[in-house]
Amino acid sequence: MVAGGRDQDTTHFYDMSTEKWTEGPKLNNKRYMFSCGKGRANFKTGGRHLIVAAGGRDGVTRWKTTEVLLINGDEKVRHYRNVRCLSK
Repeated sequence: MVAGGRDQDTTHFYDMSTEKWTEGPKLNNKRYMFSCGKGRANFKTGGRHLIVAAGGRDGVTRWKTTEVLLINGDEKVRHYRNVRCLSK
């Protein structure tokens, strides 16, 4: 997956079996210099995989937000959800 960039809210996924890129859902906030990761969560997700985009900037704002994308293999409609910030 490739996500974000200065003034960007786009995401793209690479399928290694077909060697093709597909456009993913837009981030809720344009962000760069952020952290991103993929994992599997069982809590309230039914064991689905998830992608997390956290922190970063948009050129003006320093984001203290986290966006989560739940992935289901046959799910056609996907979107990022904002989740509450964790306390320090």
